[in-house]
Amino acid sequence: MVFALFAVAIMATSDVHCALVDRETAASNSVIGYIPSLWRQTSHADFLQGTAAGTQVSDDSDSVHLRAHYTDPGVYVLVGGRSTAFYRYNITSGIWSEMAPIPAALADGAAMVYDGSAQVYALAGGSSSALFRYDVLANTWSLFATVPANVGKGGDITWDGTYLYVMGGASGRQVWRLDVASLTWLQITTVPGATGTGASVLYNKGYLYVTKGDGTKTFWRYDLRSGRWAAMANAGGKIGAGSDLIAGPRGALYVLQGNNGRQLASYDATVNAWSRLSNLPNAVSYGGGLTYGGSDIIYSINGNDQRYFHSFNRTLNSWTRLAMVPSAVSDGGCLVYVPPVPIDFPPSGTLTSATFDSGQAGTRYVHAFWDRTVQPETLVKIEVRASDSLSEGSPAAEWRSLGTGTSGAMDDLTGRYVQWRATLTTSDASMTPELQEVRIYYYHV
Repeated sequence: MVFALFAVAIMATSDVHCALVDRETAASNSVIGYIPSLWRQTSHADFLQGTAAGTQVSDDSDSVHLRAHYTDPGVYVLVGGRSTAFYRYNITSGIWSEMAPIPAALADGAAMVYDGSAQVYALAGGSSSALFRYDVLANTWSLFATVPANVGKGGDITWDGTYLYVMGGASGRQVWRLDVASLTWLQITTVPGATGTGASVLYNKGYLYVTKGDGTKTFWRYDLRSGRWAAMANAGGKIGAGSDLIAGPRGALYVLQGNNGRQLASYDATVNAWSRLSNLPNAVSYGGGLTYGGSDIIYSINGNDQRYFHSFNRTLNSWTRLAMVPSAVSDGGCLVYVPPVPIDFPPSGTLTSATFDSGQAGTRYVHAFWDRTVQPETLVKIEVRASDSLSEGSPAAEWRSLGTGTSGAMDDLTGRYVQWRATLTTSDASMTPELQEVRIYYYHV
């Protein structure tokens, strides 16, 4: 006769680490203990082994999310020269389109930067203190903030992922930081020397890099952690009207000479040295600029009251002339690359994991846990199935739902082979849930 059946599961940080089963009978008693094994799926490579339908794996966070519909990549150009004209080059089709005009006429010191989340920020230049923001999806401009001082020749703007940095140029030395969340300005430093025509400021890997401009080769670096400036190797060629500094292919920095020159040079911060690259086909002056288009490609405008638009292939070290800008680019002209931007998300999608072989028939599955990020409008549901046999490479069994929480028990689920399926849903097309990890505990009888 069985008097009692006593089971204990010991938990640690919400996951099962071991369990005990105690069987009491009139004749004898026995205790069975086990430490379960773990099948974990957490990396980009893990998730890519599965089968996606309406979902994808993020390259930067290794999480699973709904596969969005995206815009084509594009290059946006403000032509300057006291004009408000604004154009977009569709990289996929090779066609220019006229976009909503910026609310102010642009002149020397105008500059743009993309923030990585469908917003472009632009300085008006021309001794204006206006800072505008452009919504890529809505195609609308708005006055976003006012720089603490007027921005003129040599003015520039850069972004570190949290803050905007603005250098005023106009023979000034101030560098300001803007907290875009609180709209709070802070003057963080002064440049070692006055900056002027063609000067640039660029954030890269914890530093601000600055070219002095005004026909000089002077190049500085500011350590944001220590607050110290250092003089770096002189830039390749004199920096003047139309010069620009960007971060580009292979982790290097790139400078366009300007000042009616054509030289492109790359800078390797690890050895503090410049290398000269193939010259741009046409001379660069007021309104010239560069932007990094991802992979091995850089895009350029010449300014100088010209309409030229080129791409540079770093591997081939060669330039290609593309369709001309619809209007001539002059002082205050600038450009920025905007990668594909998610437009909206589908209502649902799934990721079905690869089949896991536990190595033994009759394997018992204890509990599943998963990490996910959801909003009230989104859900992640997990299902599992297990069997000792396969059907077309998957366990020959029906799916069992574990719910939409963060864990689920798998009582009586057995089999050598196991598989999970995540269903991601949203009722708001602007939002997606994310799945970061799935853990399944099991033991051999």
